[in-house]
Amino acid sequence: MKEETSYDNEKSSIPDGKKKWVRKLPVFWIVIVLVAIAVLVIFLGSRNLLPFKIPFVSVGIDPRTYQAVFLTNNQVYFGKLHLGGDWARLTDIYYLQIRQQIQPPEGGQPQQNLQMVKLGGELHQPQDEMYIDRDKILFWENLKHDSQVVQFIENFKAQQ
Repeated sequence: MKEETSYDNEKSSIPDGKKKWVRKLPVFWIVIVLVAIAVLVIFLGSRNLLPFKIPFVSVGIDPRTYQAVFLTNNQVYFGKLHLGGDWARLTDIYYLQIRQQIQPPEGGQPQQNLQMVKLGGELHQPQDEMYIDRDKILFWENLKHDSQVVQFIENFKAQQ
């Protein structure tokens, strides 16, 4: 004779039509918990509240052109921006410098002229790479290919 197991002998209080749904219930809750954990990690990571860094996607940065990066100390740098974690990385860097005449013309005002400078020619010879605390960036913009800044950079590179 066929030996019956103990669970075959017991009558289930769950109707046959609902047994499949009940078996899938743990899978449903596992998915819900995993989604909740993912949302929580993204939320906490965006506020730098986690003990580890999450690499954020550089959404909106056009890698085919340059970006203008405006900082909280009123400085503006132009270059290739890469975002990730607490720091932004800027490469191929240029900035504007105001040159003022030391000796003004007789009876006149000192003249100022704006000049674009490539990072690296300074006295301390920095590498062409800068790491900026993300909290110090007010905003950044993608530059058009026909902007005066991009035209200057392309002309500068062509002369090198």
